[in-house]
Amino acid sequence: MFSIQVTNEIHLELISYDHSDALFSLIEIEREYLAQWLVWPKYISSKTDYDGFVKRSLTEYANEESLVLCIFYKGKPVGTAAFVNLQKDLEKGEIGYWIASSVQGNGIATQVSKKLIEIGFKKLGLSKIEVSVAVDNERSQAVCERLGMEIEGVISNVEKIGEKIFSHKKYALFNTNL
Repeated sequence: MFSIQVTNEIHLELISYDHSDALFSLIEIEREYLAQWLVWPKYISSKTDYDGFVKRSLTEYANEESLVLCIFYKGKPVGTAAFVNLQKDLEKGEIGYWIASSVQGNGIATQVSKKLIEIGFKKLGLSKIEVSVAVDNERSQAVCERLGMEIEGVISNVEKIGEKIFSHKKYALFNTNL
């Protein structure tokens, strides 16, 4: 396991079973909020389900397919951030994250995403980093814009959450220092 310092109050750790109890409890508390934007909360209905996610995440990390990190704010787990769908042959990866509603507005998503971009470009050798954001999710769009990402386009009917079909804005940032 490793730890990455982001700011004095924020650090990241590779997802592990050590975080399972705290993160599953947080998902239980945040389930209704998370289910507005994410499809996966309905599939994590027990700690066993969450442990399965941890196992898959660690396997994908070992295979260099993803990198899932637990976000800590003031020493407490508050969500996860990840490179999902790492495609090293195409030199690109997509960032995803979720953060407890109780700590939003503290710059956590922006600072964590900024650190992931640094890792992606400097450590993983990526030339392009993407973020896919629901068109109604103005807060995550603002994070992308603060990071200097540009909209590549809007993809309609990307996912269905509950009874609502979402379209996504696809943001991208290219490593201009290659």
